[in-house]
Amino acid sequence: MQKPNRDWLSLNLKGFGDSQEDNMWFGMVPVEDLLVDKSYQREENAVAEMIGANFNPRAYGVARVALRDDGKLYLIDAQQRTKGAKIAGKTVVPCLIHYFASREEEARLFRFVNEFRANVTVMDCFRASLVAKEPHAVAIDKAVREAGFKVGLTSKLKNWPYVTAIDQLTRIYNQSGELAVLEVLQYIGELFPNQPEALRREALRGVYEFWKAFGVTIDDELLRTKLKGVTMQDLLHTAEGNRVRMRQSGHNMALYQMLFAELRSKYKKRVPAPEIAWPKEDEDEE
Repeated sequence: MQKPNRDWLSLNLKGFGDSQEDNMWFGMVPVEDLLVDKSYQREENAVAEMIGANFNPRAYGVARVALRDDGKLYLIDAQQRTKGAKIAGKTVVPCLIHYFASREEEARLFRFVNEFRANVTVMDCFRASLVAKEPHAVAIDKAVREAGFKVGLTSKLKNWPYVTAIDQLTRIYNQSGELAVLEVLQYIGELFPNQPEALRREALRGVYEFWKAFGVTIDDELLRTKLKGVTMQDLLHTAEGNRVRMRQSGHNMALYQMLFAELRSKYKKRVPAPEIAWPKEDEDEE
C-alpha cells in the first residue's frame, strides 16, 4: 500500500487500516489548520454559535479530515462543531485524518457521511438544552415567557404567540443577554400584536438591531405613534423591495439590515452615539 509522504504523518500519529481506502490517522489538530472546501461543504449556520456558547469536548467527538497532496487539511465532517470549538476558544480538536487521491473522493465521503444522517436542527439542540437546564436555554425561555410568548419546540408551532426562530433568539442572547431577548419581544408584542410575520428571524433581528442602536433613548410613545397602522408585513415588503434595488446597484444587504433601516426611517430620529444609547451605569453624577 502506497502511503502519502506528508508532514502530518511524521508527527507520531496513530495509523490503522490495511488498505489505501481504509487507512487513517488520529491526531489532535490545531483548529487554525483545518480548512473548508466550499465547493461541496454546507454554509455555516447558527448551530455553530450555539455549540460555541455551550461547548462540550465530549460532545465534539472526532472530526473527519482530508489530507491533500499539498499537505493541507480539509474538514469533511464536523464543520459546525469545529467553528463552535473555535468560538469557545479551543485551539486543537481530535481528528481522523484520511488521505484521498482527489477532491472528488473527499466529496463522495461527505455525501456518504451525510446522506443517511438525520439532521439535528437548532430546535432539537435547544430542546435538549432546556431539558439539561443549561443556563442560556433557561434564560431565553424565561425571557420569551415574560414577554408573553412561548418557545415553539416543534416546527408545527408557527402561529402567534409561538417563537420558532431559536437561532435568532440565541444570537441576540449571545450578543446582548437576556434583557435584549425580553425587550425585543416586548416591542414586537406591543407594536405588531398577533402578526406571525413579526416573529420571523429577519423581523427579530431587525427589531433587535433597532433596539441595540437606540438603546435607552427609545421614545416608546413616539415609536408607537410612528408605527400606528403599520404592519410587519408592510415593513418586510418595503425592506425586500429596497434590498432588491440595493443589489441591483451593487450593494448586497441582508433583509434584517433593510428592515432596521425602514424602522429607523419611520421613527425619524438619528441613531445616537453608543455611549448615549447605552450609558455606563457606574458613571457617577457630579
